Amino acid sequence: VVRATESLRLVPQSLATGAIAPVHVVSLDRDFSVTSVFECAVDGAAPTPGRYVSSSVVECTPPRADAPTRAVLQLVIHHAQELRFSPSYFEIPAVLAVAPDTVTSRQAGTVLVSLSAAVAADVVYCSFDGSSDEEGGGVTFVTRVVDEATVECPVPAHADGTVMLDVSLNGASVTGQGVALTFVSAPLFDSSYPLFGPVSGATVLHIYGPEFEQDNVFCRFRG
Repeated sequence: VVRATESLRLVPQSLATGAIAPVHVVSLDRDFSVTSVFECAVDGAAPTPGRYVSSSVVECTPPRADAPTRAVLQLVIHHAQELRFSPSYFEIPAVLAVAPDTVTSRQAGTVLVSLSAAVAADVVYCSFDGSSDEEGGGVTFVTRVVDEATVECPVPAHADGTVMLDVSLNGASVTGQGVALTFVSAPLFDSSYPLFGPVSGATVLHIYGPEFEQDNVFCRFRG
């Protein structure tokens, strides 16, 4: 029995409950092309055929788990040599909030997605729907994990309108059909009054422009 080492690893190392997804056994120093017989077995169950991907990668598809647990995955090569791994299953969290849910169009930025549970995945992606890559649609981005239950999604420049943002953990969507993210044009203004005020603050500032949205209008001061 050969256990996982730095040169032999399972990708991803965790799977979402309630879903069936493949995992890859990746080797940095082993040549899988010398044999054509691969079998995968989980927790001693009857083995299923593994799929040869490349000389360094073999694919297994573990069965679905309905609750968080840790399993034993065995990859048997040519009915003899056995490689053993310990993948875990995690429960898919729910999306609590996306902030902000309205962003400026034609300008790249980021949004924060708050989840109901800690991120227990190796790979987190954000993707956006749309008609073309040029409009920022159909594009997938690797996501940064800010803390255990918050991820940061890069937002591409996009035309005005609403797209569906999807967050996936190791290939399993946490947003179902997605959550709405609205792109609006940056507001334009002609002038402001007054031009100065006391250092104590509390000055009411009036902004004049051609047209402003009634909702989602905020003032931000820098300096």
